[in-house]
Amino acid sequence: MKDQAISGALTLDLLYATPSIIGTTPEDCFWSADGARLGFLWNDCGESFRDVWVYDIARATKRRITHLGDDRRGEAGAGISEAVWLGDGRIVFVLAGRLNIIDADGTSREFEPGCGDVSGLAASADGTKLGFITQGSLMVKDFGTDAPA
Repeated sequence: MKDQAISGALTLDLLYATPSIIGTTPEDCFWSADGARLGFLWNDCGESFRDVWVYDIARATKRRITHLGDDRRGEAGAGISEAVWLGDGRIVFVLAGRLNIIDADGTSREFEPGCGDVSGLAASADGTKLGFITQGSLMVKDFGTDAPA
């Protein structure tokens, strides 16, 4: 009798299963230049892959901006690891160590393909410059003078 599983019992397997029974915590908050929106990384289904979400302060609503985790349900991996807002409204994020950007029309794409192992994203106060570390080197991309990424 003591070897039988108790129905509804909390087990270690259940605690560490995917999707998580306790959900996925939001991470890496970042403000829009005008302070009207707060971006964050989250998965509303309890999966480990985090996408970019935006919370609109005035409307008190949140919406998912990227849907990159849709094809990765049940897979290990944190998904998007960092994100920042540029002054022109675009969002730059890191996925699998690569730089990606969400354009004004909502599409996302990789840019700066020669950069790998990217971390430490930082946007300038005016949102025209992006600093980041790639393969041990500090890099700066000027969105104010460079051609669109």
